[in-house]
Amino acid sequence: YFASIASRIAAGRDFVPGDAEGTLPVAIISRALADRLWADRDSLGRQVRADDESEAWLTVVGVAADVRRVPQEPPMALLYRPVRQHTPAGLYLMIDSGAEAQSVAADVRQAVAAEDARQPIEGPYVIAEWVRDMTAPLTFVVVLGLGFSAVGFVLAFAGVYALTADLSQRAVR
Repeated sequence: YFASIASRIAAGRDFVPGDAEGTLPVAIISRALADRLWADRDSLGRQVRADDESEAWLTVVGVAADVRRVPQEPPMALLYRPVRQHTPAGLYLMIDSGAEAQSVAADVRQAVAAEDARQPIEGPYVIAEWVRDMTAPLTFVVVLGLGFSAVGFVLAFAGVYALTADLSQRAVR
């Protein structure tokens, strides 16, 4: 998962196949959450619990690099759990493929239907398109700022040119 979202484990370990139902409940937390909970101490091996207090305590086995939903927001405090220990209500299947999303989607739908035909499937969603949509407002502001900067540069250049031309005319007279 972390490789597919271009993130990395900053400390500790990634999930392993042994992190399954019936074993010690584990979690990987983001650096932002680690700093919030244990700013002055190492978070590996510490206990944390998800929002639901009826669930078991989780042992922190790794700290992941921070991620942001959009670049201008602060990093999110996240807790990751292995799907073999805790199946969420919804799952995202991320595929790193050089092929077009639509061409891969048909094969993925067939594979999921072969496993469990009742599973609903949405998408596909292309991460690059999602990132582009999320950063569009920031891109607009940058382009607008560059446009105003260019106009300011041209006006400043024209002003310096006009001043130099005027001073040259006065010096000749």
